[in-house]
Order: sequence, then C-alpha cells, then structure tokens
Amino acid sequence: MEPSTISDPQMESQLLSDLQWNSLLRTIEQERCVICVGPEFYTTPGDSRSQSARLSSYLREHSAKIGIKVRENGWYHLRDNGDHLVVHEAVNIFYDSERQAARERLSKLASIPGHLFLCLTPDRHLAAAFKEKGYACEIGEYVRNEPDRNISVPDKHRPLVYNLVGDLEQRNSLVLTYNDFFNYMESTFRGNSMSILLKDNILSAECFIFLGMPPDDWRMHMFMHILKQHENRKSKYATIPNANDDIRESWQCQYGIRLMNEDIDGFLNGLITRCGAKNLLREKAAVQTSHASVSQGLRAMIGNSKTSDALNRLQHEIKRTGTAGRDLMLQVIQLKSRHTGLQEQITLGIIPDNDSKLELNKINVSLLKLIDDLEALQPHAMSL
Repeated sequence: MEPSTISDPQMESQLLSDLQWNSLLRTIEQERCVICVGPEFYTTPGDSRSQSARLSSYLREHSAKIGIKVRENGWYHLRDNGDHLVVHEAVNIFYDSERQAARERLSKLASIPGHLFLCLTPDRHLAAAFKEKGYACEIGEYVRNEPDRNISVPDKHRPLVYNLVGDLEQRNSLVLTYNDFFNYMESTFRGNSMSILLKDNILSAECFIFLGMPPDDWRMHMFMHILKQHENRKSKYATIPNANDDIRESWQCQYGIRLMNEDIDGFLNGLITRCGAKNLLREKAAVQTSHASVSQGLRAMIGNSKTSDALNRLQHEIKRTGTAGRDLMLQVIQLKSRHTGLQEQITLGIIPDNDSKLELNKINVSLLKLIDDLEALQPHAMSL
C-alpha cells in the first residue's frame, strides 16, 4: 500500500523523493537517525525575526530594570547594578512564552519514533510534550565539564531528549554571555562534558534531521564542524526558515546538508503520514499490569510482523540485565545485523521473495529462542 502524501503537491516536490523518504524512515526505525531541534522551531510562519532576535528584544525592554546591556544575538553583559539571578528569571519567562506557539509542532515531533533528539535551545518543551502525550523519555543536558555518566544508550522505546547547549534549570550550564561561550567552547574542545556512550551514539548515526536551524548561528556551525570530523557519508536534511539561495548553497557545499522546503510543519506532516502508513508512530508508555509481560509483548510483535521493533525492545530488556546478559546481547546484536542486511536486500530487489520469507522466518525463530533464554536468565525482570 502506497503511503499517503502531504496535501500540497508542490510542497511535496520540494521535500524528498519516495526513495529518500523510505531511506529516512528506515534509519529512524533502525535507531540510526538523530533529530536535531533548533531555535527556529519556535518561530511562527511570517515572523522574520530569529529566536535570538526575539530574546534580545525582550531583554532589551527590561534591560534598565535588571541591569544588563543586551547584544543582537541575545547575549548580554552585566552592569554594576545587575543581578544574574534576576536575568536568569527573565530568560526563563522568555522561553516559557515561546512554547505556546510551537505546542502543535512539539506534539507532532514527539510522536515520531526517533531514539535521540538533540535540542539546541535550553528549554524542556519537547520533553514536556512527551509527558503530555504519555510517551516515555529520558532527559539529559550538556553541562560544562560535568559529563553525565548515568545516561544509557537511548532507544525508540525510551528516547533521550538531550539539551546540547545547557538547561534552564541549571544557570551555570547556559550560554548567555561571552564568558559562558568561551567556557562552553573550552569544555567542548576538551571533550569531557558528554557521556562516551552518547557521543558514540551520535557519531555512529547515519542520518541527521535538522528542524528549525538558524541560517547562520554558532550552535549549528559548532555541531556541524564536530560532525564533519567523523564524516562517513551521512545523510543530512534540514528545514531552515528564511534561507536564501546563497545560504542554501553554502550549507550544501560546506556541510553536505540538503535544505528542504523551509516549512517545518510541511515536513513534519509528511513524516507523520509516512510513519503512520507503516504503523511506526510512537505509542504511549506501557502501564504496569500483573497479567501482561514483556515476553508476551515481544512474541506479539513477532506475530504482527514487527520483527524490527521486537529486536530493539529485546535489546533494551537485555541491557537491563547487566553483565549477566552479555552473551545474549552479542546474539541480539548479530541478529539485528542479519535482519538489517535482509531488509537492504529486499529494498534493492536482489533477493527472491521466497528466499526473503524463509530468511525472515529463520530470524524470527532465533528471536523467539532469545526471548526464551532471557526468561530463563531473569524471569522476574520480564514483567512490565
């Protein structure tokens, strides 16, 4: 069955081809796609001002009262009568006011079954959208010189929403002054402020989606510069509002980013339509029950032809067993690789239909055996 299209055919043609959409969906499903949310995600259509410009304007209105001199990019420096705590409160109020205009976008984005969302703003609006819709997620933030060693490898069943430029709830993590910026850059170049597990997960991704990235901003340049050092033919798609032809050409040549239609809503609608057609949209977190079990859910996934979901969920459950499940983890990783290879052969049309069905059956049999092994290893850990 062919996936539905976005309502506007002209917009559709400016986005992606069917092959690109399919490739994008595959990387999301296989947890190889990182979704980056930029400050212009909160810019409403028709507003030519960037979020930095809006922040600058807001702070300038109150600069005399809170004792700061404000720059065009929203940064400031404290005057003699200034108070960092009062400024921090003003910044909080500004970011709170940004959420309402993007509430629908945030809700749509939360339903996309990604495993890792990198936010280039210090708010927690996306995490709040997950909570409102009943979706499970972990929250993390980049704090200068303080790596979070508690962060585990994210997966689409419990994705990570990670603030890459600090968190409003931790004043010392924000980048609002030049001193903040220099400290942030120093920490970045030292490479000691991010969990190794998370860093490896980002750099091993095959596809990046950038939503609402500013045309020319230090956050974007810094992230792309780091990513470029580990380049391995990654696919990169972006929606950048108010991007002229020069900007499009610059980003394409400099970082290999394909700039799509700048309408974020159009892209999200297209992505949701296709995820829905493939039954991939995120589901609410499971509620604890005494009669259901993870193993039953895994077997149901296999019975409903959701082998990829079952593999990812099983890997997540094995991860919880720690060192006791090391052998099972190696087996499930090998099985996932085998399944990925089969899917690629099917996509390329280089395997006969009967052979592909036979191989999938073998994979499912191996998967069921792993579920049995996990139950035997830790029977009580398998309950939801």
